[in-house]
Amino acid sequence: MRVMLDHCTPATIRRHLPEHEVFTAAQMGWQTHQNGEIIAAAEAAGFDTFVTSDQNIPNQVSVRNRQIAIIVLTSNHRPSVAAQADAISEAIHQTRMGQVNTVNTPDIRTR
Repeated sequence: MRVMLDHCTPATIRRHLPEHEVFTAAQMGWQTHQNGEIIAAAEAAGFDTFVTSDQNIPNQVSVRNRQIAIIVLTSNHRPSVAAQADAISEAIHQTRMGQVNTVNTPDIRTR
């Protein structure tokens, strides 16, 4: 699956998702795109899934009738996200276009 990582999502998660073709907003030249723009651009570029740590995305952007799935992570702390790589990969496989799925990535610094 083709996966786009939002600006706020740690790019290092890419190495934990080897079964997916993962790109960052910076790689695509979309550093200045805002929420709706980057999702629309990812959708137009044929990405299957958009992964973000911005928990406001579902409130700011209508996902209904979108041709892309959206995964929302509850933290953007690199080690916390990496610790949940399997759950993120599973969510990528299970979430269908037009759906939002939240993956709990508890901040391991607070344990």
